[in-house]
Formats: sequence, C-alpha cells, structure tokens
Amino acid sequence: MRTPWWALLVLVFVLVFGAGACAGQAPSVYENRDIKKNEILMLDGKIIDYRKAMGLDPRPAPWLIQQMHRQPAAAGPLVRQSGDPCPDVCDLAVYICRAAEDICRIADELGDDDWARGKCDAAKASCSEARKRCQECKPGEKR
Repeated sequence: MRTPWWALLVLVFVLVFGAGACAGQAPSVYENRDIKKNEILMLDGKIIDYRKAMGLDPRPAPWLIQQMHRQPAAAGPLVRQSGDPCPDVCDLAVYICRAAEDICRIADELGDDDWARGKCDAAKASCSEARKRCQECKPGEKR
C-alpha cells in the first residue's frame, strides 16, 4: 500500500522538530507557526483524499472558495441518521467537516495569515460540498 504524502510530511515533521522538544527546549514562535502550518497541510491532504473517495475533484471550485471567504464555518456538526442510505458518503462528509473545523481553528490561532485563511476558506467549501453530497445521496449510490 502506498503511503499518502501527508503521512510522510508528518514523519519528517516529527523527526525535525521532535528532537528539540525531547531535549526540553520550548519551540520558538517561528517554530510554532511552522508546526501549525504543517498541521493545516496535513489536514488539507486528508480533505483531498476524502474528496477523491467521494468522487469529487481534489479541490473545490475557486468561485465556491471565494464564496466562503468571511463566512462562518458550517452551522453545527453534520448529524448522521440511523439507517442513512449512503453511510460511506456521509461518513466522509463528517470527516471533511471535522478537518475543516480544525483548519479554521488553527487559522484563527495564526491570526492575520492570508495563506491559513485561504486554506480555511477552501476547507469550508469542501465541507459545504460534502454536506450537500450527503444530503442528496440516493440509496445504492456508490459515491
């Protein structure tokens, strides 16, 4: 089985930054920013994988991302119903929306960082598309 790129990124991150933490050194402000940005990259990679598994393009359309700018994250968690006709699709939607919440939380922690804000907007767009796909899913549908 091929290892996803984001898993390799995490391994490199642990190897590079783990040694300093073990030596009792607190990471610098810049290292903390890098750690948070690497977390966003890892979560973004997971969203790409989940989108592909749902049959969506790897990234949401630019117009949808733009529409999400300055919009709050999705209203509440995606609640699954028992007997859901499309459990796989809706499980993936839940995973995407959780990752989006985490990305936006980290982006908030980074403050006025345009790159992080853009990743948050893209993640919110992915959550919106995934929610719609779950809600519109028909029984027996593969994606």
